[in-house]
Amino acid sequence: MSTPGAAPHRTAWPFAIVCTPSGFGVAAAPATLVTLRKTGLIGGAVVGEPGDCAYLRELTGSDGVSLWLLYRVVALQAAEVGQPGETARSGSRAAPLAEGVVLRERPAGAPSAAYFDAVHERVRDAVREYFLADDLRRPARPIPGAADRAAEGEPLRLVVQDRMTRGEPLPVVDDERFPAGPNVPPDPGFARPVEPSGDDGTPAGLGRSDPGQHRPVPGPGRTDPDHAGPAADPARRLPAGFGVPALAAIAVLSLLVVLLSVLLALK
Repeated sequence: MSTPGAAPHRTAWPFAIVCTPSGFGVAAAPATLVTLRKTGLIGGAVVGEPGDCAYLRELTGSDGVSLWLLYRVVALQAAEVGQPGETARSGSRAAPLAEGVVLRERPAGAPSAAYFDAVHERVRDAVREYFLADDLRRPARPIPGAADRAAEGEPLRLVVQDRMTRGEPLPVVDDERFPAGPNVPPDPGFARPVEPSGDDGTPAGLGRSDPGQHRPVPGPGRTDPDHAGPAADPARRLPAGFGVPALAAIAVLSLLVVLLSVLLALK
């Protein structure tokens, strides 16, 4: 793997997010995040749509320390998961796949397509297993880091996403300090069901997000899965038109309670 201007000592940790028939999930991630059950950090920060570009997003903790996510979004190939046709399907939809690396330093520029092809080779088996299992409770496969080298090939167009700030310090991604242990349960903060598709059959969220709007990938409009309020989650929103009628009903009930209290006091 290689990025422009990469320092010889820099390490890149691969990750992958894929849409199975049941929904989006993290199929592969740095061992540190798998062990600490923090793969939702990646899932909540990755946005984009399939295309010939690379995405970059800074994820900053409350202590000011940052991680950088460098990735692309493509359609999962059908042959890799034993399906007929050109692209794998998640129900009636093309299944998007986000694959990239976690870095502890900002890259100097955009990588080439060959860079992500190398990443794909490292996460291919994990993506296949996760997709075929179709179980959003399945833990991500821990992937160790590898040395980041100087890039080869024509750099892709780089789309820089808005910085995302967390309300807690980020884990120190380090394979020696946090090796992956056996039977690690999945991170409950990320797996999301598939949203209704658009007219073109592309999943809402990952496949349909607008790079200029910076919407979260797999999840319906969440900017941070662990800290989103009710307005960010359609399942927790109040029904349309709830506000004024509900307040009026509460006011009437309160008035009736007062009148009843007065009548009882007069008896």
